[in-house]
Amino acid sequence: MTMGQNWIPDGTLTFSCTACSRFPHFSILYWMGNGSFIEHLPGRLREGSTRREPGSTSTRLSRSLVLEELSPALRSTNFSCVYVDPGQVVQRHVILAELWAGLRMVLPDSQEVLPSSHSPGPQQGEE
Repeated sequence: MTMGQNWIPDGTLTFSCTACSRFPHFSILYWMGNGSFIEHLPGRLREGSTRREPGSTSTRLSRSLVLEELSPALRSTNFSCVYVDPGQVVQRHVILAELWAGLRMVLPDSQEVLPSSHSPGPQQGEE
Protein backbone atom coordinates (compact mmCIF):
# COMPACT_ATOMS: atom_id res chain seq x y z
CA MET A 1 0.00 0.00 0.00
CA THR A 2 1.29 3.46 -0.84
CA MET A 3 0.15 6.98 -0.03
CA GLY A 4 0.96 10.34 -1.55
CA GLN A 5 -0.35 13.87 -1.49
CA ASN A 6 -0.62 16.89 -3.73
CA TRP A 7 -1.13 20.43 -2.46
CA ILE A 8 -2.67 22.92 -4.88
CA PRO A 9 -2.12 26.68 -4.38
CA ASP A 10 -5.90 27.25 -4.08
CA GLY A 11 -5.70 25.52 -0.69
CA THR A 12 -6.93 22.10 -1.76
CA LEU A 13 -4.95 19.11 -0.50
CA THR A 14 -5.45 15.72 -2.13
CA PHE A 15 -4.18 12.48 -0.64
CA SER A 16 -4.06 9.34 -2.73
CA CYS A 17 -3.86 5.76 -1.54
CA THR A 18 -3.09 2.71 -3.67
CA ALA A 19 -3.16 -1.01 -2.89
CA CYS A 20 -2.85 -4.21 -4.93
CA SER A 21 -5.23 -7.11 -4.39
CA ARG A 22 -5.40 -10.71 -5.47
CA PHE A 23 -9.09 -10.62 -4.43
CA PRO A 24 -10.54 -7.88 -6.66
CA HIS A 25 -14.17 -8.64 -5.82
CA PHE A 26 -13.56 -9.02 -2.09
CA SER A 27 -11.33 -6.04 -1.29
CA ILE A 28 -12.09 -2.52 -0.11
CA LEU A 29 -10.08 0.68 0.18
CA TYR A 30 -11.35 3.63 2.22
CA TRP A 31 -10.30 6.65 4.30
CA MET A 32 -10.92 7.37 7.98
CA GLY A 33 -10.18 10.33 10.23
CA ASN A 34 -9.50 9.77 13.95
CA GLY A 35 -11.20 6.38 13.65
CA SER A 36 -14.39 7.79 12.08
CA PHE A 37 -15.62 7.55 8.53
CA ILE A 38 -14.81 10.66 6.48
CA GLU A 39 -18.46 11.62 6.02
CA HIS A 40 -18.77 11.98 9.82
CA LEU A 41 -15.95 14.55 10.10
CA PRO A 42 -16.62 18.30 10.16
CA GLY A 43 -15.20 20.42 7.38
CA ARG A 44 -14.96 20.50 3.63
CA LEU A 45 -13.52 17.11 2.71
CA ARG A 46 -14.62 14.19 0.58
CA GLU A 47 -13.54 10.75 -0.57
CA GLY A 48 -13.16 9.96 -4.23
CA SER A 49 -14.56 6.78 -5.69
CA THR A 50 -12.44 3.63 -5.73
CA ARG A 51 -10.69 3.01 -9.04
CA ARG A 52 -9.90 -0.60 -9.95
CA GLU A 53 -7.29 -1.36 -12.59
CA PRO A 54 -7.06 -5.09 -13.41
CA GLY A 55 -3.60 -6.53 -14.03
CA SER A 56 -2.38 -9.99 -14.98
CA THR A 57 -1.99 -11.25 -11.39
CA SER A 58 -3.62 -8.56 -9.24
CA THR A 59 -5.96 -5.60 -9.30
CA ARG A 60 -4.73 -2.13 -8.36
CA LEU A 61 -7.15 -0.16 -6.20
CA SER A 62 -6.77 3.59 -5.66
CA ARG A 63 -8.83 6.16 -3.79
CA SER A 64 -8.34 9.84 -3.07
CA LEU A 65 -9.18 12.05 -0.11
CA VAL A 66 -9.74 15.73 -0.95
CA LEU A 67 -9.51 18.42 1.73
CA GLU A 68 -10.93 21.63 0.32
CA GLU A 69 -10.30 23.67 3.45
CA LEU A 70 -7.56 23.08 6.03
CA SER A 71 -9.25 23.97 9.31
CA PRO A 72 -7.32 23.70 12.61
CA ALA A 73 -9.34 20.58 13.48
CA LEU A 74 -8.38 18.87 10.22
CA ARG A 75 -4.71 19.77 10.67
CA SER A 76 -4.59 17.65 13.83
CA THR A 77 -6.70 14.80 12.43
CA ASN A 78 -5.09 11.37 12.09
CA PHE A 79 -6.10 10.34 8.56
CA SER A 80 -5.88 6.63 7.76
CA CYS A 81 -6.11 4.83 4.46
CA VAL A 82 -7.49 1.36 5.16
CA TYR A 83 -7.20 -1.63 2.82
CA VAL A 84 -9.09 -4.83 3.61
CA ASP A 85 -9.22 -8.15 1.76
CA PRO A 86 -9.83 -11.75 2.91
CA GLY A 87 -6.17 -12.16 3.85
CA GLN A 88 -5.26 -8.89 5.59
CA VAL A 89 -6.06 -5.45 6.93
CA VAL A 90 -3.48 -2.74 6.24
CA GLN A 91 -3.55 0.88 7.41
CA ARG A 92 -1.31 3.85 6.63
CA HIS A 93 -1.61 7.03 8.68
CA VAL A 94 -0.83 10.70 8.18
CA ILE A 95 -1.36 13.70 10.47
CA LEU A 96 -1.28 16.97 8.53
CA ALA A 97 0.45 18.97 11.26
CA GLU A 98 3.30 16.44 11.44
CA LEU A 99 3.53 16.16 7.65
CA TRP A 100 3.67 19.93 7.23
CA ALA A 101 6.26 20.33 10.01
CA GLY A 102 8.44 17.70 8.37
CA LEU A 103 8.36 19.40 4.96
CA ARG A 104 8.79 22.99 6.11
CA MET A 105 12.15 24.73 6.37
CA VAL A 106 12.66 27.97 8.27
CA LEU A 107 15.12 30.47 6.81
CA PRO A 108 17.24 32.75 9.05
CA ASP A 109 14.99 35.74 8.28
CA SER A 110 11.96 33.71 9.51
CA GLN A 111 10.43 33.22 6.07
CA GLU A 112 8.99 29.75 5.67
CA VAL A 113 9.52 27.97 2.38
CA LEU A 114 9.19 24.45 1.10
CA PRO A 115 12.14 22.56 -0.36
CA SER A 116 12.31 23.09 -4.13
CA SER A 117 11.87 19.36 -4.71
CA HIS A 118 8.37 19.73 -3.27
CA SER A 119 7.17 22.64 -5.43
CA PRO A 120 4.42 23.63 -6.06
CA GLY A 121 3.44 22.16 -2.71
CA PRO A 122 4.06 19.31 -0.31
CA GLN A 123 4.35 15.95 -2.05
CA GLN A 124 5.64 12.81 -0.43
CA GLY A 125 5.09 9.09 -0.93
CA GLU A 126 5.04 6.42 1.77
CA GLU A 127 5.32 2.70 1.41
